[in-house]
Amino acid sequence: MKKEYEQLLSALKAAVSGSSVDWEEALSEKEYTALYRLSMEHSVLPLVVEALSEWPLFDLQKHARMCSIAKDRVIRQAARTAEFRLFYRYLEEQGLHPALMKGIILRNLYPIPEQRDSVDEDLLIPPEEISCYHEAALAYGLKPVDPGADIEKEYELAYEDRSRYTYIEIHKTPFPSESDSYGFLNRYFTDAYQNAVSIDIDNMSFRALEPTDHLLFLIIHAYKHFLHGGIGIRQICDLNLFTRAYSDSISWDKIISACDEAHIARFAKALYDIGRLHLGIENQIPEVWQSYETDELPLLDDIMSGGLYGVTDENRAHSSTLTLSAASGSASHKVSKIGGLLRTAFPSPRTMARRYPYVRKHPILLPVSWVSRLFDYLKKTKRVKTLSSKESLRIGNERIELMRKYEMIR
Repeated sequence: MKKEYEQLLSALKAAVSGSSVDWEEALSEKEYTALYRLSMEHSVLPLVVEALSEWPLFDLQKHARMCSIAKDRVIRQAARTAEFRLFYRYLEEQGLHPALMKGIILRNLYPIPEQRDSVDEDLLIPPEEISCYHEAALAYGLKPVDPGADIEKEYELAYEDRSRYTYIEIHKTPFPSESDSYGFLNRYFTDAYQNAVSIDIDNMSFRALEPTDHLLFLIIHAYKHFLHGGIGIRQICDLNLFTRAYSDSISWDKIISACDEAHIARFAKALYDIGRLHLGIENQIPEVWQSYETDELPLLDDIMSGGLYGVTDENRAHSSTLTLSAASGSASHKVSKIGGLLRTAFPSPRTMARRYPYVRKHPILLPVSWVSRLFDYLKKTKRVKTLSSKESLRIGNERIELMRKYEMIR
């Protein structure tokens, strides 16, 4: 494992336990640069700076710039949280009671919640109430991120007000039903909204997914991001901290059943191994999972190299066409060069409809969307010299082999 990976994990281990790093030797400027770069790629800079701040060998004055950036992020997060609390109260005043997913619930698991970056807040609502939430968001002063979105057809809608640091995603279902890879798992959340529970955070009550539903959502959410390019170490912290905090309220039978159906049990076990072995977060997981012999290091290396959601490399992002195809069952063996390039160049109609709304309304225009995507790709290639179909194919096939290792596909 790369040294900067080990240092970041060590710093996060200290941060989530509310302590400081205890390294015996000072870091070189090159090592600090690599650590800060990696921290920003994974959006955990405030946590890392906090872990460094009380370390006797850390020179605050010398690293004032990074400390200032971390402080600014904490202040912005505090502002986002305050604004969200106001918006949530407003919804309640309108007679609307969403169930929260992630967001403020996860931030509250950290010693200093504002140090856990969280750009958006996710709300699960009854589908039949979408027009009420849409009108409430507009009346509150939020603007649709996609003004042309069909509020009745989309599974999620996003609203924002950048001046108030507010970004809200309203979900009718936890995951897009049209996804061949994980959309079928929505059936495990049929009663998730009705089963939501009340959670008190700083003298304010919020409705949130019941702990078992919430944990299952976090596991599948990690799987979703793995398929789309990468998870990010912050999600692993979230998952492990949540499990530890709500261990007494979790019914594992439902989680085991869903993970078995999605072929992600060993994947989940590896996520918990990373939490235990590299982040110092102990959790009591099901005996059947404990019996699995899993090597978490290949997955950890994939997580660390991809940054937050695997967006550090354009080629990696493009390779998601292959991993999604493999997960949906359309690629059960190593993808050929020609087949892989075709899938990358011509994604499925469902995939294109999410990016080009006119395909949803007029399926006959699918070829037009492929051409538009190709021109976008060529434009980007001119700007990003490292973007390569060959490299995307290589990364995709490597990550498919990783899926085989954890028996996500066979």
